[in-house]
Amino acid sequence: MVALSNYQAKIVDQLYPAPKWRKTVSPARTNHSTKDKRVEVLWTNYDLHKIKRNGRHSNGELFPTA
Repeated sequence: MVALSNYQAKIVDQLYPAPKWRKTVSPARTNHSTKDKRVEVLWTNYDLHKIKRNGRHSNGELFPTA
């Protein structure tokens, strides 16, 4: 199993295309160094919802929403 984390970028989408890779997108957040909004993305070669979770996000969400 492989997971890659990065900011949203076209080149990464091209390097890790669906359906071999699954893309999970976080809500946009402010980057404190640039004050710009950025979207973080996690690309995985496995289904996140089929993994047993030991963390606090038991509802299946990768990123906290509250």
